[in-house]
Amino acid sequence: MSRQSIVLVVTYLLVTLAGVMALFVWWQRPFFLGLLLVIALWAVLALALILKAGTVVVGEMDVAVVFERHTDNFAYFIDAKPSGSVTGRPFHKHQQTRLQRFLFRRPYYYFINPFEEHVKDWISKRPQTVKGRTESVRTQEGIPLTISWAIGYTIDPLRINPGIEYKLARGLPQFSNNIVSGRVIHSLRHIIEQKTVAELYQKGAIQNLENELRAEVNKRAIGVGINEISATDTKIGPIEVPAQVEKALEAAHERELNTKTAVKALEELRQVVSSFQPSDMERLAELERLRILDEHGGSLIYSMSSLMKSVNGKKEKQVHHK
Repeated sequence: MSRQSIVLVVTYLLVTLAGVMALFVWWQRPFFLGLLLVIALWAVLALALILKAGTVVVGEMDVAVVFERHTDNFAYFIDAKPSGSVTGRPFHKHQQTRLQRFLFRRPYYYFINPFEEHVKDWISKRPQTVKGRTESVRTQEGIPLTISWAIGYTIDPLRINPGIEYKLARGLPQFSNNIVSGRVIHSLRHIIEQKTVAELYQKGAIQNLENELRAEVNKRAIGVGINEISATDTKIGPIEVPAQVEKALEAAHERELNTKTAVKALEELRQVVSSFQPSDMERLAELERLRILDEHGGSLIYSMSSLMKSVNGKKEKQVHHK
């Protein structure tokens, strides 16, 4: 209770006491009746204060986390719109009080025992996002990468494994981002260490990596109160590769393209040549011979003439021997 509230309560008590006593002295009524009236007025104030202190308003997108006042142990959750049955779970134990059953019938209004319990924190069921930039994520070859990522998620306390509610009741209100980001980082390292850098440069690699990351995080987040993460809430990129590695990959990619281009050109040439007639091939051979003669000039003609003379001389000797 604030200092202003304490001052107002004390003022009310003193004013009612003085006012009632003054009236009863003025009317010459028995002092006992005046004292009863003062006690009744004080009781009304006490009831109003108790109702105010014990009233909890829980919105449809929030969950109240109730703790025991004296031991500071977790007591239960209050969820205005739970996603499923809460039977047997630490939810809505406030409904056991008579005031809750008879006076608090409005939706989203609840009453807890203010002398024994208090709302220590709140869990938001609204969409939340955690972002990160993880460094030194090593590939299969040991090459360090820096990967930026973003994950959107929502919380549902009913998805907490039974028996550990007291742990998550302390962690989820303030540290849900740490819970999710820790699982994202571990999942990223686990996935990337099984991939080569070349695989990360293939077509559709980012989308495949997002699907793998989402599946791994969902698996690791089972039982901690996190709803299943959707495809639209998972984003990866950019993936930063060391400069020298990126240059090597670009050079290898260029060589691969050149090889594919050469192979394709040879295949097309083979298909064209296979359709030629023998006469076409003879013409092509003659054109190639003329091109070579034109390119090398007289030296080639002289060489060819010498070669022909040598060949003819050998033939004449063979005829004479016969």
